[in-house]
Amino acid sequence: MRMCLKSTFTLRLTWWSLLSCSFAFQTVPFEALADDVKTDSRTMGDPLFALLFTDILIPTEIGTVVPVPAGVEVAVDPQRPWYFGKREGTSADERLFAGDVRVSPLLKWREDRTEALHNVANEVRAALADPQRRPTPLMRLSMQWDVLSVWWRLEQTEGTPPEVLEELAKLVVDLAQPAEVLNSLPSGYDLAQAQFAGSPMGTYKSPWFSPDDVVGEQAGWKQLARRSSKLFVAPHSMRASRVYMKALEPVETQADTEAFLKSWATSGLNRDWQPDRQVQTAMVLSLIGVTPELEAVATPVVDEIRFRVVHAPHDGIPPEETTSRDGSSIWLYYLSRAETQNQGQPAYRFVPGLEESLFPEYGTAKQTTFAAQCTLCHRIENSGRQSPGGIRSVSSYAGGEITTDKLHRFRLAEAEMKVVTTRLKDRLAAGAKPLPLAEFDYKKTTKGL
Repeated sequence: MRMCLKSTFTLRLTWWSLLSCSFAFQTVPFEALADDVKTDSRTMGDPLFALLFTDILIPTEIGTVVPVPAGVEVAVDPQRPWYFGKREGTSADERLFAGDVRVSPLLKWREDRTEALHNVANEVRAALADPQRRPTPLMRLSMQWDVLSVWWRLEQTEGTPPEVLEELAKLVVDLAQPAEVLNSLPSGYDLAQAQFAGSPMGTYKSPWFSPDDVVGEQAGWKQLARRSSKLFVAPHSMRASRVYMKALEPVETQADTEAFLKSWATSGLNRDWQPDRQVQTAMVLSLIGVTPELEAVATPVVDEIRFRVVHAPHDGIPPEETTSRDGSSIWLYYLSRAETQNQGQPAYRFVPGLEESLFPEYGTAKQTTFAAQCTLCHRIENSGRQSPGGIRSVSSYAGGEITTDKLHRFRLAEAEMKVVTTRLKDRLAAGAKPLPLAEFDYKKTTKGL
């Protein structure tokens, strides 16, 4: 089945309403679409997001946890761990990938979108010039980030028309805001905490949000300095990432994260190890914006929060009720574009572990559930013999340790973004002329700790 992507690039629903209704399943089937319906130009983030954050494709790989289309046979190896199970995508798996996600499924530019891009870009510029239609600074950052992240990927992708790269680069500049504006934007973390307040630490299928002041490092929470993997260096994630940890004492009366890290560092263990206490971690990712001077600014705006709990044996939590099915659970929250616009302040949504998505940031266009993708790295058993309970931030590679510099990850992200802003300047100077593919070596980009 095929849908014609016309220059109007439009859907039966407004795109923000599509985002709102597609939370439970990020891969929207063709039946949800209409071939030829007008966009709502009153909301400029609507058609711009539709253009840059949707695509029709066949996933390269599909996790075996994903229901199989009728007529497709899948052989499952019972000896292979459930999270490793996958199959090749077939024509029966072709669908529109959409939804309020952080990483765009648009892996290659479709030339039948180029005219629509120019039209939408001009509409965005018209809205920016009109005080009645101009997006708020928060939504303006959100729109710029969407454009920036897609532009940067396409600069690294063979076959992208230079005129498309130029138009996207110009849009990044059009949406730019001064550093003082970006730095004054709300974090949103406290709003997320209030939004999900009172949720018990139960199954990974329902929300749990730590009631502690995590970013304030209260109740035993400590921020870690660590060496990032490729996933979390700024030129890959386009965000600043902070990691916090809280390790309870074995009797679970109070936290002693420092003692836990010291015991792990001196343990000499070289095996999979379940900690003898409950360990909680939080990853907080914040959007990066670009100023009119083309400088990167790590803003306070939190757009993703990941809580993880490694349960101790005496917690009494049935392993099958955890994300990894062996005692480790993850709770994920995304900044909601639609609700943030509706409410005029950061608003978040809980992403259930059984929700499906495309995960191109891991290297291939793989479709699977969040639970399966997270468990590839974060599990207690068979976790690579280098970290306690699969806590990668304190692995032998990451070398996580407590830091007192609360903003060091912001400054590090801004420094890492130099490769992106340099390319942005080069693209603006070159215009629609071809340039060699952009590239970056994350091991050279990051300064580690």
